[in-house]
Amino acid sequence: MFKKPIRAVALACALVTAVTFTGCADTSWAVKVDNVTVPAGVYISYLYINREKVISQSESSSSSATSSATSSGSLSVGSSSSKTSSTTSSDPWSQKIENKNAATWAMTDALKSSKELAMAEELCEKKKITLSSSETSGISSYAKQYLTYYTGFASNGVKQASLERVLTYSYLRIPKLVQAYYGKSGETPVSDSDLLSYYSSNFADIKQIYMQTVDDNGKALADDKLKSIEATINSIYAQLTADKSKFDALQTQYDEDTSGRKSNPAGYIFAKGDTTYSSISDDAFSMKIGEIKKIKSTTGWRILYRVQPNTDASIYNDSMKTDVLNAMKTTDLINMLDSKLKSAKVTENKHTLDKYNPKNLKDS
Repeated sequence: MFKKPIRAVALACALVTAVTFTGCADTSWAVKVDNVTVPAGVYISYLYINREKVISQSESSSSSATSSATSSGSLSVGSSSSKTSSTTSSDPWSQKIENKNAATWAMTDALKSSKELAMAEELCEKKKITLSSSETSGISSYAKQYLTYYTGFASNGVKQASLERVLTYSYLRIPKLVQAYYGKSGETPVSDSDLLSYYSSNFADIKQIYMQTVDDNGKALADDKLKSIEATINSIYAQLTADKSKFDALQTQYDEDTSGRKSNPAGYIFAKGDTTYSSISDDAFSMKIGEIKKIKSTTGWRILYRVQPNTDASIYNDSMKTDVLNAMKTTDLINMLDSKLKSAKVTENKHTLDKYNPKNLKDS
């Protein structure tokens, strides 16, 4: 068989490099921002997350005229929120998201997140923001859990090191940069009064009484038991409608979410967009302060009571204030990252970006 001379191959590679600035079909990286290189695995991680979001939103749109999504899933703080138009097609990729077809949106958003990650890493280096050994260890453990539970990452070639960078960006670098710019010792600190005002207006404090309608294996309870539970819930709801001051006593008597009540004695406190406990937070901001609501879910009945956000020092403590500051200023920080990217030296690897299409990624 005839083989091309090594020199000819090298020359061809050099010509490609000269034209594309990305090397000879090198798909190991996705984008470079100044001196920070983002590996392909980071880009694929965001692309896979967006793929899952597109599919999820398509399923939810079948029962809703419109739906909205938080950006890039829980792994990405840095992408913008997205709005999805409804569709009658069973093809999730026929959706329009932010006026783009779903695949284009997924790729554009993944690239944007990758660039923001790189800029955040650069700023952390300039500001000498470092991670402790315990933080690094925690991220490593968290990444292993993600790779085990969400097998699609590994199936699409994402290595642990790439996922660790995505997790570090979302859960450590962004909060640390928020503190560096907007904390008490930051460049433009937020005042205590503004922080409290934001907390009072943008956080929901929800108490609940929960009664389970399935067994430990997720199987529905017997009909007579279900009727008894529903009757009890209706009785509790009627009592609370007449007198909300009975809530704590009735909660102690009937609530079956004892572990949740123990870890959240003042109630579940959510920021807007928080999906930690979606079965509760989804309804939290649809309720007015002082409102009582009865809800039936797939696992049980819930009576929710939205109360005034608790400003007691034991609840509104330094940890909570940090959470409030993050909720208040993360969007501003992301906007700043995007602004700084405009003047940065950004190189996109066309070989990588053209190679991966969200529609062709593996499920697991």
